[in-house]
Amino acid sequence: MMDFGKEHVEDKNGIARIDTERMNYKDLNALLRHLNSDGVKKIELSNVCGQRYIGTDLKGDLSIEVHGTPGNDLGAFMRGPNLVVYGNAQDSCGNTMDEGKIVIHGQAGDILGYAMRGEVSLSVVMLVTVREFI
Repeated sequence: MMDFGKEHVEDKNGIARIDTERMNYKDLNALLRHLNSDGVKKIELSNVCGQRYIGTDLKGDLSIEVHGTPGNDLGAFMRGPNLVVYGNAQDSCGNTMDEGKIVIHGQAGDILGYAMRGEVSLSVVMLVTVREFI
């Protein structure tokens, strides 16, 4: 594994758990690509706070749970993986995605699924509070 990522990854029962607090988005995405190429099947990200491009250009049978708020272009150019976000997401989720699934349990910004093609799914599950106005 790459030196810059070792201290962030905990391997528990075949699940790579990554604490992304204060982790630069470039380092995080390089680590995700490395784990993907090593055949890791499940990754859990905690303390996500605006890191961009999570899941970009990843391929194959991979499941990523994102706990927090990912930055722009979540899952862009993705071919196969499934991303589940427990929190809100920023703009351009699923941008030019070829295959896979993104589920957001929260709110999402603008331009969702722009130029998606192939076998793709993008869902935003929002919890809505209805208030009675007098």
